[in-house]
Amino acid sequence: MEILTTGEKIKRTRIYKGLTLKELCGDKISVSKLSCIENDKAEAEPEILRYIAKILDMDYKYLVDNISNQISRNIEELKNIDISRDNNLMDLQYNLNYAVENQCYSQAFTLMHMLYDYYLIKEQKDDLQKLTSQYVDILNKTNSSENRVTYLFDVGRYFFISEEYSQALTYYNGAEKYAAKCNDVIISQILYIVQCEIKCMLNMNNYTMAEAKVMELEEVIVNNPGITEAEMADIYHTIAIVYFKNNKDKFIEFSDKAIEAFGDNYYSKCNALCDYSVLCFRAGEMQEGLKYINKGIGLFPRDNSEEQARYFIEAIGQLIKYEFIDEAEEICDDALNLSIILDNNIFIERSYYYKSIIMLKKGEFSSAEMYMNLSSDALFKYASKRERYERYIELGSMYHKINQTKEAIKYFSLALKIKRSLAI
Repeated sequence: MEILTTGEKIKRTRIYKGLTLKELCGDKISVSKLSCIENDKAEAEPEILRYIAKILDMDYKYLVDNISNQISRNIEELKNIDISRDNNLMDLQYNLNYAVENQCYSQAFTLMHMLYDYYLIKEQKDDLQKLTSQYVDILNKTNSSENRVTYLFDVGRYFFISEEYSQALTYYNGAEKYAAKCNDVIISQILYIVQCEIKCMLNMNNYTMAEAKVMELEEVIVNNPGITEAEMADIYHTIAIVYFKNNKDKFIEFSDKAIEAFGDNYYSKCNALCDYSVLCFRAGEMQEGLKYINKGIGLFPRDNSEEQARYFIEAIGQLIKYEFIDEAEEICDDALNLSIILDNNIFIERSYYYKSIIMLKKGEFSSAEMYMNLSSDALFKYASKRERYERYIELGSMYHKINQTKEAIKYFSLALKIKRSLAI
């Protein structure tokens, strides 16, 4: 993904072909001018570039391909690869720095959004905090309402994962207002932002505000008959969650509507059931919550799909959190077998990890150690430095818990070494 100026391309090719400045110049161009072109201190006229391309046997289109075009192509490539790989993350940061240095602010904004989104998914709050001031600086240089919506929504997400729900709501409100003012108003985007606002209100325990916002949602639905079935399913799901605490009849009505509207999208359907189970668990309705999870597991087609494995793993996490250890263990065995069939290293790692946590809770320390090491072996095949740091901390804590002090110190020391390099 290397980005080269026209001058750098000329200089690199000239040196590779073993030509001096004078030999390349001939009688067409002065040595001093060619030196300035190679060092990007002067622009070359098209006829000079055609002459240079001919002498160096270079493709003219490649030679004059500007930095902005190169960055745009790299962006498309980055969109289609796994950014979490360390080298790919470095490529993203390299392109971002190059875009900023060369005042390609439209591309710089896209790259910053991609980087910010990556850190949001990973919930790397320290990195997000460091990026936010640069993000707004780039935004202000693009003068785009659409970009402002993206920025406000991203920062809202940052505050949401930081559990600063009031701040998140402020940014989501801003995103909604700017989205409504854009020349090309995207209703689906506004609907999604509103649903995020409602999630903030629920986390702030402000059910009155959330129910008022639901009325806005219903108004948008009435005035926009073109809303898709999938969007309607998400809306019904959000409305159901709002009514769970104060109106069980409406909760049942809208949760049923959501499940029906999700249709054959089993992952979204079962994920909604998992959300309803969490609501029940938090309300102390433990058996009702378990019913929702089991319903989701029963609904999912046994098609050995990645979505099936992902749902099983998410369900296991909830079951462990709310101390349904035996039920979690039963599903965990299925998830592990499915992950191995799929040959998906990320799912294999999570399955071994949860298996270790289950064994630890059951007091089977030898098995817990074995599964945690298997999980770590899988994780370290793709882990970033931060993920390695977090796993070493967890390994150290596990060994401390089972009174293996020497091993605990070993992993805490490894974590400390990485912490210094991460500057956290």
